Amino acid sequence: MKKALLVAKSGYLDFITSKKLIIMFFSLIFIGEDIYGKMAKVALESGFDLGALEPFILINSYKIHAMIIPIVFIVLMSDFPSVNRSGFFALSRINRKAWFLGEQICALMIATTYMVVMFLGSFLWSHKHLFLHNTWSPYMTALYKDNYDTYQENNQLFIKTETLSQGNPMEVFVLSVVLMVLFLVTISSVLAMFKMLYLKKLGIFVSLVICVAGIWMNNDFKWIFPINHSIFAEHFNAYLAKPELPLIYSFIYYGVLIFALGCVDVFLCKNFNIDEKNEE
Repeated sequence: MKKALLVAKSGYLDFITSKKLIIMFFSLIFIGEDIYGKMAKVALESGFDLGALEPFILINSYKIHAMIIPIVFIVLMSDFPSVNRSGFFALSRINRKAWFLGEQICALMIATTYMVVMFLGSFLWSHKHLFLHNTWSPYMTALYKDNYDTYQENNQLFIKTETLSQGNPMEVFVLSVVLMVLFLVTISSVLAMFKMLYLKKLGIFVSLVICVAGIWMNNDFKWIFPINHSIFAEHFNAYLAKPELPLIYSFIYYGVLIFALGCVDVFLCKNFNIDEKNEE
């Protein structure tokens, strides 16, 4: 485990000092201008404050918003698992399993960092209009009553009813972050599988298809695609006030999927030549 953590630490340091970090911050600016900034503007014009967690929760309330995060993550992890740290085999006699475990820990760290950046970044746009209580803000619960026209014109800037009715902001926030991180780890496992089959470009394409195809599914088949399990609002019916799919099933789904992909990846890494950069 020490050697795996050494690989993870090295990979994470490489990431936070690389040019890819710029991509992460550009995605924050894009979401900030397209979502956080518009929410802050409506809050200012209406006089209703926003909840501190609500701008971030909104991203996981709509499929089209939630899709942005994994797509950017695929770009960030396009070369995963990295072979640039193959020198660890010579320096520390790290075996392949320890190397791959370290790479997966690194992917988890990067996914978590991305979530933290997206959350903390929301305050750059909304800090002047914050409602600091663990209840849904007047912006979400009262604005539509007093200014229905504004609500209708900006309905994509409000968290869905199926989310508001299923817990307080902190509960929804934590569950949304965990579900999205599990999805990002799943994506990293898919990228790793194709990379170790020497089909890196195909792996990137398949990962993008997994994200985009799942967004357009609205029937029971949508639960085949992992991205729908990462979106909190998808689990609940807005009109019947009951779950369409209990959240525990999504955690089981991710657990089984990540375990299965992990087993395949460990098997493949036994024959993966980390000294070669084959990118088909």
